[in-house]
Amino acid sequence: EQDLEKELSTSAFSLKVLDEKDQVQFLCHTWKDSNNDTQFIDTCAEVLVEKVAQITTENASLIGLPLIVQGLADAYRDKIDDKFQDEIQTLNIADVYKKIIEKNLEFLSKRFPQDFFENLKKSSSLLHVLYYLAVVSLFDKEKASVLGLSHDEEAWPLREIARCGLISYDQNKNCQFNNKLYGEFLIAGLVFLTLKNVDVIADEPLNFITKILVDKKFKATRIFLENMLDHV
Repeated sequence: EQDLEKELSTSAFSLKVLDEKDQVQFLCHTWKDSNNDTQFIDTCAEVLVEKVAQITTENASLIGLPLIVQGLADAYRDKIDDKFQDEIQTLNIADVYKKIIEKNLEFLSKRFPQDFFENLKKSSSLLHVLYYLAVVSLFDKEKASVLGLSHDEEAWPLREIARCGLISYDQNKNCQFNNKLYGEFLIAGLVFLTLKNVDVIADEPLNFITKILVDKKFKATRIFLENMLDHV
């Protein structure tokens, strides 16, 4: 490090691996004000880290463990109770991203649909806009249009949506998700809703779903979709 600092005339830092012990300590620190029983918090933290390790092992090419622990720490900040451990044991990768995204959107809760997978056809709903942004970011605006998705900038300014930390955009309002997996999760939700709510699927949505199911680049989307279908 010293040689590097001298050569580049700047500070250098070593990155430490965030092991399971570090993750438990991080969770306990984050949750310290949510429950007076420190032993209970410690146990809950260990249960969560163990479950997330299992999920990340099953989806090793898809997600990074520290990122998930950080997201769930915030998502469960006020929910450390007697039901916590039972709920954690039922989590799958789709549940994890659902909770993280919902938590990010919490400050918009008054305008956000109570059920994350409902109100798809209401163009005024935030969920509809998020599906639109996901399709645009992974496909294009034309594909979003033929799928019946749109974005009312006046009702949902991108600057407001960007406050949740899920997206960023440039001066031309070209939008992208800060974590590509957020977009893929939403695409999986869109496919899930289409399969769930439509008896006869029109040609364009069918072509869209077929591409998701066969294209190698949508591996993450298929994993999310499989986990969503496990709950049906």
